[in-house]
Amino acid sequence: MGTNYYVVSKKTSDISKSLFKTYKRLYNSDVLNNVIKATVIKKFKRTINFLNENNLESKIELFEDRLDDAIQKFTCDIKYDVLDVLDMEEEQKVHIGKSSGGWLFGFQSQHTELDGIPIIWNTYDDIKNWLNEYVEEKQMFIIQDEYGRKISVKCFTRLVDIKQKNKTNLDNPNNFTYSRNVNGYRFNDRDFS
Repeated sequence: MGTNYYVVSKKTSDISKSLFKTYKRLYNSDVLNNVIKATVIKKFKRTINFLNENNLESKIELFEDRLDDAIQKFTCDIKYDVLDVLDMEEEQKVHIGKSSGGWLFGFQSQHTELDGIPIIWNTYDDIKNWLNEYVEEKQMFIIQDEYGRKISVKCFTRLVDIKQKNKTNLDNPNNFTYSRNVNGYRFNDRDFS
């Protein structure tokens, strides 16, 4: 267990959050359910009138109960479909690495790009320089953990520095079993999480 950290396009993060707020406002209100219900009832107006005229209220109640169930199922299904479409951050982030208990911070080497900006890092200094330029100075990107929490460059580097000085982490004999030792920092060339 541990926590993964990513560089995320600030523009994508802002758009995604805005879309999600709009979706959440609609989904959490009864507006959508009421519109669907009114539309369906309008389509079945003749049938409902016939049932009323023939004192078949129990059939109307059964119809309305089943309609409510169908609407609930539909809105639940569409909730996950819409969220899948709105989850833009999945494709718009680059893995920095992972913080796990008992280990030095595990970095992922990168040779990629995000929003047309090259991301090439193979050392901790490469990462700090890139983060300072693009997160701090130009404010084009943010650092985010796997739970969507925004982290400042200062907090991120402090986390790494604390892990690098922790005696338990330093004494772990497996720190570099599956990782390269780059000036005392753990680096992986392959995807991991």
